[in-house]
Amino acid sequence: MRRSAVVAVVTGVALLLAVVAVRDGTAAQEADLAGPQEPLPPAPPPEGPVALSANGVPGLRLGAAPPATGAGEVRTPSGCRMVWVPLGEGDAPFGPTVPVSWETSGWVVDDEVVAVVLGAWSDGADVSADLETWLGPTFGSPIEAAQELPGARTTTERPHGPDGPAVQVVTVPANGVEVVLSDVPTFGGTDLAVTGSGRITTMEVRKPAARACALADAAGAEGRGWTVDLDGIGPLRLGAAAAGLRRAEGVTVDGPPGVDPAPATPCQSFSLSGSPGLTGVARAVAVDGVVTEVQVYDSGVGTSFGLPAGADADDVRARFPETANRPGDTMGSGSVQVVVDGVTVELQLADRSAWVPDVERPVQGGVPTLAAVVVRAPGAPWYPC
Repeated sequence: MRRSAVVAVVTGVALLLAVVAVRDGTAAQEADLAGPQEPLPPAPPPEGPVALSANGVPGLRLGAAPPATGAGEVRTPSGCRMVWVPLGEGDAPFGPTVPVSWETSGWVVDDEVVAVVLGAWSDGADVSADLETWLGPTFGSPIEAAQELPGARTTTERPHGPDGPAVQVVTVPANGVEVVLSDVPTFGGTDLAVTGSGRITTMEVRKPAARACALADAAGAEGRGWTVDLDGIGPLRLGAAAAGLRRAEGVTVDGPPGVDPAPATPCQSFSLSGSPGLTGVARAVAVDGVVTEVQVYDSGVGTSFGLPAGADADDVRARFPETANRPGDTMGSGSVQVVVDGVTVELQLADRSAWVPDVERPVQGGVPTLAAVVVRAPGAPWYPC
C-alpha cells in the first residue's frame, strides 16, 4: 500500500479581467497627405457608452464579415465559429482604448456574423455606464426589466439541481432579430450559488442561423476523462527528456506566439496536441532538459492511485485520511497537496460547470469535484515556468 502524507494546502480564486475599446476612425483626406505634419495629440476617448443595436455593436455587425483580427476562436461540430473581439488592443474594431466591464464575441456561419454575444464581468447591482441598448435593459439591470419587454419569454434553468443556482433566460423578438438575456452568475459565491444573480449578465442579439450555435458543443459536457498516473499521463512523464518530447507524436512545444519551432530554453513547457481549448488540457514542464512536473486540467480527470473521475472532498478524505485532520478544514473549491510514494501530488477541486440552452457562459455550482491533478518530482520547484 502506498504511503501518503499531507505537505501543504493551497486555496485560491482566479479572476479574469479584460478591457475593450470603442470608436471608428476617419479616412485621410488628400490635404492630409500633402507634406510633413505636426504630430497630432491623442484622440480623446469617446463620450457616452457603447451602443448595442439590433445589428450589433461598432465593429461587429450582423450580416457582415467578422473582424480580421481576433482574440481567439472556437469551432463547433455544427459548423459555427465563435470569434472574440480584441478588447482594447492595437487595431481593435472599437478604436481607442476605453475601459469597459464586458467581453464581446460573435457567432460566425459561412463567414457571416449571425450573432453578437456580450458577457459582463460582474453581476453586481450597479447598472452599466459603458453599454446602452436600444431595448433599455443593460448589464446590471434587474432581469425583471427584460421579462417585461413586449413578447418576452422566460425559462428558468437549474443545471445543478434544486440546490444550485436558478438561471433566468429571457428571449425577446425585436426588430427582426432575437435578443437573449440571462442572469447567469459571473462566478461562484455562497449566496449566488443558490439564488443566482438576479441581474442581467449576458446579452445576445442573433439571427435565426445562430440558433444552431452553442459554445457548450465546443467545450464538451463531460471533459476527456483522463487518468493520471504518479509519473504523468501519455508521453508526458516525470523524468522524460525534453529533447524526446520535442519529437514525440501528439506533443506540441509551447513557446512565443508566431515562433515555430519554439526555441529550447532552460524552462520549457509541452502540451498534448488536440486538447480542447475549453476543457481538458495536459501540460508538462521541463527544467534543464528534464520533465519535473505534469499538470492535467479536466472536468473528468481521475487518478490511478485511488481517485475516480468526479471525486469530491469526501472521496479525497477517504483516500487520504490525514487530509481530514487539518485544523479548520474547509476543503471544497481549493487544493490539497499530498505525497504518494515520494511524488508530490496536488489535487485541485472546483465547482462543476454546466450549460443552459441559449446562454454562452457556463454555470458554476454543485458539489466541488476533482478538476485538476498535478504530479511533481521530489524536490522540484512549484510551477517554475
